[in-house]
This record gives sequence, C-alpha cells and structure tokens, in this order.
Amino acid sequence: MAKEKQLGIWIDRLTNSIVNTISGDSLPTDVIEVTAQDLKLITKSRGWKFN
Repeated sequence: MAKEKQLGIWIDRLTNSIVNTISGDSLPTDVIEVTAQDLKLITKSRGWKFN
C-alpha cells in the first residue's frame, strides 16, 4: 500500500492556476513533488524567486 504524504502549503483562494494578484493574469500551473536532487538545483543564483 502506498504511503500517504501531506503538503504544507497555504492556499489563499482556490483557482486552477497561479494568479497574479496585481494584474489578475492566470499562469499555467503544475504541482509536482520534488526530489532531493531537484532541491540542489533550486537556488537564487539559478532564478528561484520564492521563499
């Protein structure tokens, strides 16, 4: 049997995509699980803009 996982995210409103709250633009969005290897590549110097 597969082990259940939980995500610790904050949802301020339900949409089908990421929405720019200033312009109202809707951006195509995929939610995927990252691996430890992926996390090594996610850095500010490579363009990561979220905290």
